[in-house]
Amino acid sequence: MAFINGQFWHTTINRKSFRARVASELIITHWVSYPEDGIDGPTDQRIGFGLVPVHIVVPFSGNSITPFFTASAGLLLFNDRLPAIGGATFNYKLNSGLGVELPIGSDRKIQIGYQLQHISNGNRSDENPGIDSHVFFANLIFSKW
Repeated sequence: MAFINGQFWHTTINRKSFRARVASELIITHWVSYPEDGIDGPTDQRIGFGLVPVHIVVPFSGNSITPFFTASAGLLLFNDRLPAIGGATFNYKLNSGLGVELPIGSDRKIQIGYQLQHISNGNRSDENPGIDSHVFFANLIFSKW
């Protein structure tokens, strides 16, 4: 699995000791290769795009190296049904994970982390196998927090 996306951070939530950033995300391309039998058989591939209207990052501290929790929910539209027979082209995407944010300049940071990603059609089709993936990510941020 591989994907390219862009994020726009539009809100910061500050409530007493709770702090979070809220973003929206455009998934420019999302490539999935998966075993047709769900285990280890021949593989099939899908390419799609999507939108994540809600992406939240919650930092654990305000130091220069900042660990954080992240979660998001969105939609994916693939070029064909997922899985091939009985699936759907329209799917949902849920992510949650942990990472660390490191400063690399006065207004730039890099995020490195891990997410568990779930893709499924939400039982809107004959088959809903769901694809759970372990995703390691690196993000470059060009703004101030």
